[in-house]
Amino acid sequence: MKYQIVIALMLVAQYLVGCASCAKQEEEAVVETFSESTPYTIEVKKERSYFLAEKIAKRLTKMGLGGYVIPEETGNGTWYKIVSGALADSAAVEAYKAKLDTCFNIKDVAVVDYAKLDSVARRPVVKDSIKEMHRISANRPDVPRSIMEVAGKFPDNDMFYLSSIGILTLDKDGIKGSKGETIDMPRGISLSYLQSKGGQSFASVIYKDNIYGDNVTLQVVKLKDTTHVMKASLMPSFTAQNESSVYLCSEIADRVLDTGEYDDETKAPFERQAYQKLSGFVASFLNKGTKRSYYIFTDEAGEYIYMAQSTKNKDEEMFEFIGEIGKSEGLVMYDEFYNSFYTAPDRMEEEDVFVGYYMDKLTWGYAKSKGYQTWAKRMVGHWKTSLVFVNKEKGMWMYELFDLLSDTKGQQIYKVLYRGNLNRNCYRIIYGVPGASVSSWDYSEVNFGYGRYVVGLSNLGSYSERDMIKRAEILQFERGGYSDGSTTKEASAKSL
Repeated sequence: MKYQIVIALMLVAQYLVGCASCAKQEEEAVVETFSESTPYTIEVKKERSYFLAEKIAKRLTKMGLGGYVIPEETGNGTWYKIVSGALADSAAVEAYKAKLDTCFNIKDVAVVDYAKLDSVARRPVVKDSIKEMHRISANRPDVPRSIMEVAGKFPDNDMFYLSSIGILTLDKDGIKGSKGETIDMPRGISLSYLQSKGGQSFASVIYKDNIYGDNVTLQVVKLKDTTHVMKASLMPSFTAQNESSVYLCSEIADRVLDTGEYDDETKAPFERQAYQKLSGFVASFLNKGTKRSYYIFTDEAGEYIYMAQSTKNKDEEMFEFIGEIGKSEGLVMYDEFYNSFYTAPDRMEEEDVFVGYYMDKLTWGYAKSKGYQTWAKRMVGHWKTSLVFVNKEKGMWMYELFDLLSDTKGQQIYKVLYRGNLNRNCYRIIYGVPGASVSSWDYSEVNFGYGRYVVGLSNLGSYSERDMIKRAEILQFERGGYSDGSTTKEASAKSL
């Protein structure tokens, strides 16, 4: 036993000696997988989506750690574990954990034992075996142009996934439709304020680091016209095109700092090159000893206002992140956004107008709120989306979407765990598949499961059941939506 402890300490010491250089001189590693002879590996993360797990594994490999993905079947569904290392014994395990902690600041890892897994879970996942569809086939949604424009300004970065999104039109309907949704606005700033300053559309995204969990929040406002605000004395460089927008950034920074409740409040000019030169301010303060900084800036054309903050508070990392604004297709580059947003109709029904989109990755807090029911536990780690629409005659309606990533999981959640418990009087055929219509004195909804999705359309206005089913059947789960001619009466009756 003493000999094993000495060996372990020597291995840990060896890793620690190399730590000064390993974080600075990372090279892509050769991926070694565990086996009978090296039966231990380290679980760094686990995800529901194989394609997200694959991103994390590739990132670990680029960091100099060999990352690979193995499957895990649990009572609450399939997970994909991202693991690293092929280790022979407990001494090697402790040394490798020390390396992850000290060199790479990767903590809270778990040890995976080859001997305790079945034959399937021991093998790295092969992409060709994955049933999860990478990208659905759909047309561009029928949404206002300004919505697509704000969505297109967000950086694409494989170090992050999208934890939370809110996109809306900055008018009375868009702001009304946002009620009940959580949008982490800078203090002193509201959606109504941004509307009053000429905002046309707004998007807020919380990026979460897919290994370390740090958050970066970026918000984008598309302006209608030149705005009129009070002029400030402390200004970065500006042009004739963006002068009023830079002054608006100054006003927003002042509102952020205007509570007087915090220490060491400062405001400084800020500039950074991205798709255009970005100019504005950094508003910083101390909150209970912790520094917080908001970056508030506009582009050369003065068309957009940006507001950004990070939980990590490292200026150089924020500068790098901000420098990628507007250089890609934006949110469309992220599967979790594309595969929900692009289910929206490509041609609206009866002059309906899109006013809002909201998405969150479900945590165990969601399962707890639902009493840890089996179906709720299987939702954890997936994304929930709400899209809100308005019709000037009939009011608002919305649909909620749970993306279960594969047809098998989607059908199991809906047909087995949900619809199977409803009264048969609720049963309907919607989108050519088994669905349901449920209502109470203050609530009505039609819902169904289609492929990877569980979908519910809520009547927030004066819509009939048929009105809601018509809207369900133009959603883009298949390009162009569902056609009555594609299914027979016999098939529909059988599915009931």
